[in-house]
Amino acid sequence: MVIKIIDGLQWVIDAVQGVQQNGFSLNIDITDIAVHFQQLESALTIRDYVLVADLFEYEIAPTLQIWLDKVNTALKDVI
Repeated sequence: MVIKIIDGLQWVIDAVQGVQQNGFSLNIDITDIAVHFQQLESALTIRDYVLVADLFEYEIAPTLQIWLDKVNTALKDVI
């Protein structure tokens, strides 16, 4: 299940990058989540599933919420 979640997150990152590269500014810094992915990879390597869960709950989810807020704000400006 974690692999599917990571694949989904990669899709979100690619989508954000694509939108921003096409001139639509979302003011989202992709490097924010890249650090979390490195930590996630390390946690999975050592099979520290508590850390994996903590990263999703306390690092990745809040980052994605900030991104969602920025996307919603940008959409309000366009619509």
